[in-house]
Formats: sequence, structure tokens, C-alpha cells
Amino acid sequence: AVVSTQSGHYGRALQTKTLTFSGKVPTDCPPSFRGTYVKYSYMVIVGLQRVGEEVSIVSLPIRIINLPGVKQITENSRGSHHPFAPKDEGVKFEDYFMDKVQSLCCKRPRSYEVKTADKLVCIVRLMRGAFRLGDPIDINLEFGEVMCIQVTAKLQVLETINPESEKKENTPPRITTHDTQTIQCIHTRSTALSLHIPLNVVNSFSTNVILVRWQVCFDFVVSQLKPSSEVVDAGLTSVSEKGLDCDWRPLAHLPVSTLSWDMSVTVVPSLPQYISTVAWQRTHSKLNI
Repeated sequence: AVVSTQSGHYGRALQTKTLTFSGKVPTDCPPSFRGTYVKYSYMVIVGLQRVGEEVSIVSLPIRIINLPGVKQITENSRGSHHPFAPKDEGVKFEDYFMDKVQSLCCKRPRSYEVKTADKLVCIVRLMRGAFRLGDPIDINLEFGEVMCIQVTAKLQVLETINPESEKKENTPPRITTHDTQTIQCIHTRSTALSLHIPLNVVNSFSTNVILVRWQVCFDFVVSQLKPSSEVVDAGLTSVSEKGLDCDWRPLAHLPVSTLSWDMSVTVVPSLPQYISTVAWQRTHSKLNI
């Protein structure tokens, strides 16, 4: 990544001088993150001074979007070269970065079985295990022999401090919920739900201080009754001119219990055209010296 800034120095009236600065952002730096325990922020500091005047400093905040494990492409890391290959042949880091993101987010179906007391509660199916910022997480649920009354899914991000960096021992992880969806699924064989990942959040990453990871927390409200007519009770029965009428109603009391399960997911940076809707905001700042 390249950061470029321009500053104007005014000498005489109607005279402008433009200075250009450029530098590379390290590929192993953590992304911009404002958490509860740790904050990673980046800015470009520009100092301006006229002759005989004090120095004026302008801080320009920037957002860094990075993917852990992606290193800068060098000539030695590209492997063996054909002796007749053009000398100017090279791999751009931006292209390699996006290819890595696309390969992580390709379709790799996976399924998980949620059981209690050796009885199947639900089969959770995902089309892939990694998602970009701004993507929806589509989840298919297939219920088993245990009757499920309600399912609540919460998209959460966890901040865990490295034990060596803790100020207090046994610091609990900080959990932030970004999306929640609840489905009533009684007498339902299968269903689906979708959770949305915001664009203005951080992707999964880790440093020597903190571990940031994503998960989907499921709360299954289950009952030990069999998924049959036991859930519905024949209520008021009366005889009319048309014949025997029966008013069906649910049970007044239904014994239930809650089963919680956490499913880890990987969140990676999004495509530049999607990030631009949040990161490229028009800003204006003026400094007179």
C-alpha cells in the first residue's frame, strides 16, 4: 500500500509550491481497530513552517485494511524464473492480496451436527467458512429428532487479551454483537437464516497483544416432547348444527431448555469497491499559517 500526501507552501503572493511524499505501509501491521482493550490507529503527520514562524502540525487519519499472513511479494519468493522471461515481469501486491481474499472465500461447503444426550438437535450447513466484510452469512438449519421451538443466532466479535499482556489476571474476553436473528421453528423440518457483516468493522486478526475472532452464537430452545400431537391439545368441544366442532389450542405449559453452541467463522477484508463506500468519505480541512 502507498500513502501519498500533498502540501502547499506559500512564499509570495499568488505563488504556490507543491511537495509530494510517498511511503509504503508495512504488510505485517495490524489493521485499524478500535476495541475495548486495544486500539490500533494510523495517521499521517504533516508539519508546516514559514520562515520565522512556529511549526504547524496537521494529523491526517487513515484506515489500514490488512489480511494476516500475506507478505510482500519479492523476487526471491516468486520461485524459479524462466531464463527467457521478461525482466520487467512482476506480481503486484494488490493483485496478490485480492487473489488471496478470493481464494479464502470460495465455496467450501461444511456442516456441523448439534447433539444433546446422543440425540440430534440440528444440522448447521454453511457454503463456506470465510466471509468478506459486508457479506451476508447464509445458514441452513435441518432439525433432528429433538423438537426445537426457537432458534436465536447472534453474530459476535471476540477480543481476547494475551495472558502475557494482561494487567489483571484472567481478563474475560470482550464480546460485541453486530447482528441478531430469531426464528420460531416449532413443527419445522428445515429453515434458513442470514446474518450481515458490517463494512465498518475489523476482520479477524491476531497480534502478540490481542486476538480478534468472529463467531455465530446459537441458542436452541428445545423440548423433550415428541414432535407430534402432544404439543397440541384438543380444547373446547361442542356440538352444533353442522356437526362436531373442535377448537384446537396449544399446551398451557411446555417444558423447554436452552442449548447454546458457538460456531467460529473467519472474516477477511472486502473488495476495494465495497470498502470505498465507507472509507472514501469526503473531508475538507484548511490550515492557515
